[in-house]
Amino acid sequence: MFIKLALCNLIYASTFNMIFNHYIEKLPIASHKDIMITYLTHNIVQISLIIELGLFIFYIYDLVNYHNKISNAFIIVLTAVFSILELTSIKTHVGFYINDEKAYQYGITNIFLVWYIIFLSIFTITIISKNRVIINKIYFTVGITFFISILIMFFQYIKNIETFTNFTFLLPIMVIIFIFHSNSYNTNFGALDRTALANSINDLKKKNKSFAFVYIKIPNFNEIATDNKTTQDYKQFTKYMQYRNYLFRYNDDTFVMTFDNDFDYELMEKLFNDLHSKYQMSHNVIIILNNNICNTLVDYIDLCEDIEKQANSSFYILNNDDLINFSKILKIKKELEDIANQKNFNDERVLVYCQPILDTKLNKFTTAESLMRLKLNGLGIIYPDVFIPLAEKNNNIHILTCIILNKVCKFIEKNPEITRISVNFSMYEITNPKFYHDIYNIISKYHFDLNKLGFEITETVEAKDFDIINDTLQRFRNLGIKIYLDDFGTGYSNIEHITKIPIDIIKFDRSLVISSGQSEKSKYIVSNMSDIFYNTNYNILYEGIEDNNDEHRCMGMNAEYLQGYKYSKPIPIEELSKFINQQP
Repeated sequence: MFIKLALCNLIYASTFNMIFNHYIEKLPIASHKDIMITYLTHNIVQISLIIELGLFIFYIYDLVNYHNKISNAFIIVLTAVFSILELTSIKTHVGFYINDEKAYQYGITNIFLVWYIIFLSIFTITIISKNRVIINKIYFTVGITFFISILIMFFQYIKNIETFTNFTFLLPIMVIIFIFHSNSYNTNFGALDRTALANSINDLKKKNKSFAFVYIKIPNFNEIATDNKTTQDYKQFTKYMQYRNYLFRYNDDTFVMTFDNDFDYELMEKLFNDLHSKYQMSHNVIIILNNNICNTLVDYIDLCEDIEKQANSSFYILNNDDLINFSKILKIKKELEDIANQKNFNDERVLVYCQPILDTKLNKFTTAESLMRLKLNGLGIIYPDVFIPLAEKNNNIHILTCIILNKVCKFIEKNPEITRISVNFSMYEITNPKFYHDIYNIISKYHFDLNKLGFEITETVEAKDFDIINDTLQRFRNLGIKIYLDDFGTGYSNIEHITKIPIDIIKFDRSLVISSGQSEKSKYIVSNMSDIFYNTNYNILYEGIEDNNDEHRCMGMNAEYLQGYKYSKPIPIEELSKFINQQP
């Protein structure tokens, strides 16, 4: 808002000043009153412009993060000195004065003009001394603008005219404001931010330009970015790469560069390896060439982040298979968005699979865990490890939960012989204020004993969310729904939280089952953990049972329920009936 107001003031003041300078020399100034009004008008306009330029220098200091008390005081003193010179021009006749009923103002003695030249000098010195990594286009644009302005002033000095003076100081200021703000310039590092990057990608796509997208991830970059030597090294990096475009900073640790497809990526790899040797700086560089799959910045970043998790190299160039796989991911994302928009709790694209669970006391399959699958045209069956992270990242997970819950409830109502089917929930989903209301509306549509329904949660809750989750789960438990703690033993579980959250059944993860079979020490630890939970009235379920050894070992460690491929892989919920109350 301040910049807008200041810019408006500059425009109006400079326009008025131009009119004033144009007509003042042609008008007779006869009386003392005319003289005082003329001086007052001139002083108001000129001092306003002098102060504006002083403030603009502070604005430049802020843009380049240059905060120096001595420099600030120097600018304040200079602004005050030139303002006083304008005020006293009635006596000193420096720059502007009135004599013999005429007003005179000559170019080189114009106080504001001298102040403007000082302003240009301070600006130039500041930008050069605070040079960051890549601002080549900004240097070029501002340099050309200032050069044009100086040429105009020189021309005016030769011709002894004032017509374009206002234009010469307004033009650089407006250009600087436009470059630094419309392009989302990141002043902390000398790069443009993600807004500018998104706009750049959109422009390249609209113009059908072929380009290479270079994704650079430098973990903990801020720890070395404050070193002046670092910025100099990166300046050299761009020089060697003959890079002429903007560097974009997507976030603290991630940068993006765009090149023509024929750039020297072998040289880039060598330069990054040199930087790594110098700073022990880890990095991941991913290069996307000839890409017609990604349409937006989000697509490019998602692709790079996905490759980053899989690639074994710190410098990776995408191949055709990578793009084909990502094309599949984009189709899945599109389908997930459509599922979320449709809000159809019977959506046929969301399939319910179930894995039967053995009750060790009855030696029968009495319960089951429900699992999600997607069936999409052209893609076939999609497994949770692919679509669940996408759904969570794009806030589509809740609709999937509602769909699978609705289908499970419908099955339980039609198959009263089933003892229980559990449904998985995300802990972060439960923190949503609408979660209880949405889930209750679904289960209230069906008529069955809510003891037949279980909710599985993974204990990854943050302390700030604990009370909300605890309250929500307690409300469901009061309805008769059983609460399972899933994946116990995967490294996330907090014993304090487990004792406070209303849990009925603790599911020991497959990793603990495997560990207990590897050594007596591991078996002793797992067995004692199960004793603790069993003796404090928790039911114990072991998942990942694959053979008789697993089964026998877990039976000796308080196993009340067993689940795994030894008994059955996940099957469509429609086939679950053949397992209900059957022996293994």
